[in-house]
Amino acid sequence: MFKMDSLVKKINVTLISLLCIGFIGLTTLSISYSQSIIKDQVHTQLEKRIFSIKNTLEVYDDSLKGIANKLFEVFESQFSNIEIDYSKTILVNNVQTPLITNNGEQLNLNFDFVDNYTKIKGSTATVFAKQGDDFVRVTTSLKRGDGTRTLGTFLGKKSPAYKHIMNKERYFGTAKLFGNDYMAVYNPIIKDGELIGILYVGYNYTKSMNKLLETLKQIKIGTKGYLSILSTKTKGDVILDPIHSKENIYKLQDDNGFNFIETLYKNNYGSLNYTNKNNLKHIVYLDYKERKWKLLLTSEIDEFLVESYIMRNILYAISISILLVISLAIFLVTKRLIISPLNKLQSGLIDFFAYINKEKDKIEIMEVKSDDEIGIMSHLINHNIKKTQKTIELDNQLIQESIAVLAEFEQGNLSQRVMTKSDNPILQELTKLLNQMGEKIEININNVLTVLDQYTKNNYLNTVDTQGIKAHQLKLCIGVNSLRDSITNILIENRKLGITLDKSSDILLNNVDTLNQNSTEAASSLEQTAAALEEITTNISNNTHNISKMAAFAEEVTTSVNQGQNLATKTTTAMDEINQEVTAINEAITVIDQIAFQTNILSLNAAVEAATAGEAGKGFAVVAQEVRNLASRSAEAANEIKNLVEKATTRANYGKSIADEMTNGYTTLNKNIFNTIELINDVENSSKEQLEGIQQINSAVNALDQKTQNNAQIAHKAKQVAIETDLLAKEAVANTEDKEFENKIEV
Repeated sequence: MFKMDSLVKKINVTLISLLCIGFIGLTTLSISYSQSIIKDQVHTQLEKRIFSIKNTLEVYDDSLKGIANKLFEVFESQFSNIEIDYSKTILVNNVQTPLITNNGEQLNLNFDFVDNYTKIKGSTATVFAKQGDDFVRVTTSLKRGDGTRTLGTFLGKKSPAYKHIMNKERYFGTAKLFGNDYMAVYNPIIKDGELIGILYVGYNYTKSMNKLLETLKQIKIGTKGYLSILSTKTKGDVILDPIHSKENIYKLQDDNGFNFIETLYKNNYGSLNYTNKNNLKHIVYLDYKERKWKLLLTSEIDEFLVESYIMRNILYAISISILLVISLAIFLVTKRLIISPLNKLQSGLIDFFAYINKEKDKIEIMEVKSDDEIGIMSHLINHNIKKTQKTIELDNQLIQESIAVLAEFEQGNLSQRVMTKSDNPILQELTKLLNQMGEKIEININNVLTVLDQYTKNNYLNTVDTQGIKAHQLKLCIGVNSLRDSITNILIENRKLGITLDKSSDILLNNVDTLNQNSTEAASSLEQTAAALEEITTNISNNTHNISKMAAFAEEVTTSVNQGQNLATKTTTAMDEINQEVTAINEAITVIDQIAFQTNILSLNAAVEAATAGEAGKGFAVVAQEVRNLASRSAEAANEIKNLVEKATTRANYGKSIADEMTNGYTTLNKNIFNTIELINDVENSSKEQLEGIQQINSAVNALDQKTQNNAQIAHKAKQVAIETDLLAKEAVANTEDKEFENKIEV
């Protein structure tokens, strides 16, 4: 006998399943609620923590502003009356700047004020002069990495301080200069209501910032959570992150491909979840606009749900134990109260169905001993068994014929009809409906086939009549009509798209031709430009080399001038010495002249004495005459020597004057040569910078030339694609010409 174990199992399984669903649902709801509370608490704590970090940063920045402001007051105290004179200009690093003074003292290229101030550790200072609609640095203590000052450079309109200064407002802000962090103060200089310049002070807080970032880096959320800081100026740039250091993470995705970093940049404040290595992460983020930072606190949610997971396992274990006890009780009750009566009901039904199925010739009435639902059901079944037994035999013939007709329907033959009559009104109605069904289905199928035959001939103008049709046949007819509408819409769209694509492809083809021609011309022009730039680069390189030679020659000329100056000085000294010697000779000649004069007097006296002596004095008179002649000749010779010495003295004095002028000339020449060398050095540096610039331009033009060549090739390929697209568009339009459908003419 067939047993009801399967039904009992179904009942038991259903009851136990409902209980399982109830217990598990209640347990899951409890766990979910507790986890939700824990998550909310974690989120709240993260919010408090991130706002606390923001407040710490605000206090830190306020302290930096206070320090910078005090430093600025120290720097500003050096200036009392700053004026600007646009009629006078000072060349500052090859830039003509207006003269700016403090109490009449020039500030352009005057480093006393800024350098004295810079002795205060960690601070820099600059004075800007207004020039046009911008501000130029005329003196500064800020230096580049190579030690040169940033003179002659402009503030620039893109500077965040520019707008505030133009509104005559003081500006505080952070700046990154040559690898150091500064808290900058820009204060407008106003004279008689006019803005004439800027006083700048920058406080170097690099060390304290590094220490602060290191402290922030040590922040932990649980054991695996941490603080990150990203830039909002350049999205995704990492300022502080223990995992992603010195990289851009804007496109970073989680395990599910979710761009969570890109998402959090859409709001200034909020939170989101993502998965990393199958671990659920929670981020609370907040913008710190003062520094253009985005603060992120990341935590691992499972780390805070460990206790809830333990409680979940305990509740599940208790629920399973209770379910096992309840399941055993249900099994025992159902076996006693349900299984036994159902077995008897099952036996009676098996005998009845065996009779109906002609497996038995007689039907046995079921024994009923209870008045419950199963007993009532058994009485009803006994009554219907008796009634059914009488009608079955009468209806078997009609049923057999109906089966035969339905078998024909099954094979697709809808022309067959049931001809046998029955006394059973239900079977009579069934026969009538069966015959009407066959007739109606046959008509409807023929209508559908007629329309489908037209569709196969590319005529989509007619539809299937759906009047008086229901259910599946109606769905079939509607489906055919929908197919016709879909095909018509597709044909209309294809025709529209084909016509549009045909027009667009013609435009595209013309544009691609123009693009191809322009790309070719651009490539040719760039090749010529590259060649010209290469030649300019060579010329500038040669000029730089020649300027270096000029600098060397100027150094040699300086050496020669110094030597000439030394020789001229020595010549002056020698001329002085000659002049002294000539003076001594002149004095000696004067003595000789005096001796000659005395000798001449003595010879005259001797001649007088000789004449007095008579014959005895003739010989002495001859000697006196010779002495007299000798004295006369000595006097003449001394006079001639004196004249020569006077001329030599005049020449020596003239030579000394020329030597002095030569010495002064060499000094002036030396100064001019020194200035020339400085100019040559400036020209040499400028030429080197021009050489580097033209080399960079040359590289850029070569790269642009390669890109243009690639664009020309791409334009050529695009032209081929445009030609193929045009052919496809014309083919698509032609394909709709041989089909009939609604609105074809309008399209």
